[in-house]
Amino acid sequence: MSVMSNSPRRIFNTWDDEGMPAGERHIGEVGKALTIAAFSLTASTTAYGALDCVNTGVLTFAGAARVAGGKGVVRSALFQSRGDVEAPVSLILFSTSAISATLTDNDALVIDDNSLDKIVGVITAATGDYRDLDTAQAAFVAKDVYFDLPAGATSLYGVVQADGAFTYTSFNDLGISITVEQF
Repeated sequence: MSVMSNSPRRIFNTWDDEGMPAGERHIGEVGKALTIAAFSLTASTTAYGALDCVNTGVLTFAGAARVAGGKGVVRSALFQSRGDVEAPVSLILFSTSAISATLTDNDALVIDDNSLDKIVGVITAATGDYRDLDTAQAAFVAKDVYFDLPAGATSLYGVVQADGAFTYTSFNDLGISITVEQF
């Protein structure tokens, strides 16, 4: 006759005495998996016009997903203007860096029709969203942007577009941070 153990380990699972197998199984997660990705962009000190690309190249928000091919939600973005400029800009988020677009600083941002399905969302900082911090400006924008990354990917990608006319006073005036909840 076999006697069954009354230990919690035997009651609540069928794993042997070697412990929990490797992978995504875990016990007792408390709270949410949050990560913050931040960028300081190199921008032009020449006047930007509406619909201009604000930086050259795609921004990579590494580790946005907890696991490869993971999911999550961008909960908020913080736009920082170190030069005291209330720059109306939008952060366009993509699920992949393989986008077909013209990304030349201070020229029109053009995204090819074939890349539209890679957009996961847009977060906009309007002029009125900024808070005056004496010699700087900051805009906190809370917005839920859900994403489901392709197999093997853990990063989100972004492009910044001007939504109106403005001029930065220094090449490193713009900083962007996003807060991501990982699923």
